[in-house]
Amino acid sequence: GNHDVNNLETFRVLSQPGGLIDVWGERLVTSNLRRTNDGDGDESNGSGETNQSLVPVGSNYRFLRGKQGTVLALGFLYNMGDEAVVTVERVQDVAERSWFRTLLASPRPEEFDAVLVLAHMDAEDELVAFLRSELRALVGEDMVIQFITGHSHIRRYVELDPRSSSFEAGRYLDTVGFVSFDIAKGGFRHVFVDANRVSLAQSLGMSVDEYPTEDGKELTSYIQRTLEHAGANVILGCSPRRYRVDGYLNETDSLLQLFMGEVLPKTFLKTFNRGSGSSSSFGHSENVLMQAQDWFVRYDLFPGVVTVGNVFEVLPEDDTITKLSHSLYGGDIIKIWEAYNKDQMFMDNTTYVVGIATEDPKTPGGQPKYPELENDSKYTLYCLAKDAPGIGQIMSDLGYSAYATEEDVYRGKRTVRDLWVDYIREKWPYDGNDCHGPTDRGPDGSDGGDGGAGGGSGTTATASHGIDGDS
Repeated sequence: GNHDVNNLETFRVLSQPGGLIDVWGERLVTSNLRRTNDGDGDESNGSGETNQSLVPVGSNYRFLRGKQGTVLALGFLYNMGDEAVVTVERVQDVAERSWFRTLLASPRPEEFDAVLVLAHMDAEDELVAFLRSELRALVGEDMVIQFITGHSHIRRYVELDPRSSSFEAGRYLDTVGFVSFDIAKGGFRHVFVDANRVSLAQSLGMSVDEYPTEDGKELTSYIQRTLEHAGANVILGCSPRRYRVDGYLNETDSLLQLFMGEVLPKTFLKTFNRGSGSSSSFGHSENVLMQAQDWFVRYDLFPGVVTVGNVFEVLPEDDTITKLSHSLYGGDIIKIWEAYNKDQMFMDNTTYVVGIATEDPKTPGGQPKYPELENDSKYTLYCLAKDAPGIGQIMSDLGYSAYATEEDVYRGKRTVRDLWVDYIREKWPYDGNDCHGPTDRGPDGSDGGDGGAGGGSGTTATASHGIDGDS
């Protein structure tokens, strides 16, 4: 995926002896990922071609041979361009490579009965349509072509033509996807299995008690010991309800709305030290923060006990806050917001994509459609550090000066994750008693884990939200 190849240190870990690339070897299918040849000789990696400067990260393709036939497997990452630390060939360019066309066009060097395309891109990405078209031209109308897709973090199934489909099975290990097809008839079947103990046991025709294996029990015990050692089970507070990661800014049970409407105003915007005022020629200006709905939060927050580990589940990638401008009129910020909102529209959502958090939100229960700013009042504008380059460029294009820096503007180097911890401790205090919330944790509607610590310990919890049993 893109996260594996957009950071040099990450890719070095994957490439080291005993790492993912080494362990998987030719079974790692990377039809459009290339890296420099380290000089160890002729490395064609299944391509049928040799390139002394760039070679496939894994293999260009792989044959899967079974009782009912042979499946040709290809693997593509979307066109990342310069974001990657390896060379990501454009999918369109790979389709013109001699190895690709020789492999697929008749007469073929090796026959196969179906094509499987592992594609790190949305189930309906235009590149999926492109690849289907190219493959159809080479293998004919009757061969089954199955796409297994990802990247957009959704559950989706699309029939592309009578003998081709695209299947995307969720995100963050919340789904086990199963898809099958009949090589001769082209019929497709698919199932999204919720990744919890109850659903997995049912899928296997077993009771929940029968499901855990000895290896699974041992792994679960190891995970629990690791969490305890890391301090992940320390209780912070008691959530009053479930907050959804996929909620929009205008929805009351949205995690992003909780962050923009509650966490930021109460832990940062109203409390951040503006200084004595003597060093500023602008006088007092209210703090506001601009944030896009880009899955900055990654996992639901469930009702009941909230631990340190739960905060890491919600926010696995931490960030800091950067100041974009010390003094901007509200009308100017609205112009920036409109441009950024247009730039960030996605997922069929055209209204509540970018929000502006203010010190004193005036709209209870949801971010308003329009920012609550006074045109002639001055504000200090902040954003998450990761968003600073994009918003800063928009400001520059509109003629506004942005002095976004990467310096941490928190006192004591506090991070966004720290803000969540502070908010939960202050606003949802845990008194040592059970605080079970409604049992709506698991995707199947069942309780996904231990709702509270019980026993009145007030210090640690025995399990994290969403961890519902043995591996």
